[in-house]
Amino acid sequence: MPVRKKRNFTIRAKPSLREVTQFVETARRYSSHIMVCHGKITANSKGLLGLVSLFVGVESGDQLVLTAAGPDAEQALKQLSDFFHNIPIYEGTSLEASVQNEQTSR
Repeated sequence: MPVRKKRNFTIRAKPSLREVTQFVETARRYSSHIMVCHGKITANSKGLLGLVSLFVGVESGDQLVLTAAGPDAEQALKQLSDFFHNIPIYEGTSLEASVQNEQTSR
């Protein structure tokens, strides 16, 4: 029977596109099924497009829920929730700014 774990946490700072990409890469190292939930929106932590869509609506101070099911669920939730606690707080590095910079550089 797979282990199921859940962890609630508060976003200190809105992640940039680069940080969301790093989060996805970290999540993909685990075999567990890992989901991120913000309000009524839920996204697979291993899918970049879904997470970008989710994080567009996230502001610093918002609550997120991470859930994981699988043999390494506890380790995955620990590392992924720590990931968000370690996002540096910078002015002007929001996800929207990152996406806009990507679009204008093409």
